[in-house]
Amino acid sequence: MSESSTHHLAMAWDIDKKTKYDLLFEMASGYMHAAIVIFEEQQRAERATVYNLLPGHFALTQSAELFLKAALTLRRVKPGIRHDLKHLHSCYRKLFPEEELAFQCRITELIDWGERYANDQDARYPFDKKGKVWLPHEHIDIESTLGVIREFSVEFQRLESVLRKAVQTDEVSSA
Repeated sequence: MSESSTHHLAMAWDIDKKTKYDLLFEMASGYMHAAIVIFEEQQRAERATVYNLLPGHFALTQSAELFLKAALTLRRVKPGIRHDLKHLHSCYRKLFPEEELAFQCRITELIDWGERYANDQDARYPFDKKGKVWLPHEHIDIESTLGVIREFSVEFQRLESVLRKAVQTDEVSSA
């Protein structure tokens, strides 16, 4: 099979060479990209719907969760499988109290969204276990949410670099 310019393979050939935090950061980046793609596509759509946006919303909060878990993992803290952004952010702030490691984006908005939506059940199904429709009168402001997504994306890149340097500095000074 020959490779063409339109054929791309995504492989995990180097997965055994990556650390847990590398994998978490990489997956957080993937979810962030998915959120951007979904919201930008719906921004251009003639008729966007909440149900088309909820997967993007889920991707955004999942990205934040994985980012925070990656940061905790850098400090050798096992974050567990908990999906509580408020708890994860609190742990993050305790482990990284330095001002340069504080989020300079609307992280509290993401945390509020994580608490508002039923553990992102609404992003996975349009109704609950009893068949009741989620959020029958809900709306999502595409431009505002896209702004939050872009802010977090920029902050994600800034913080990942600063976090890695801070942890390397800690390891060198403790050696």
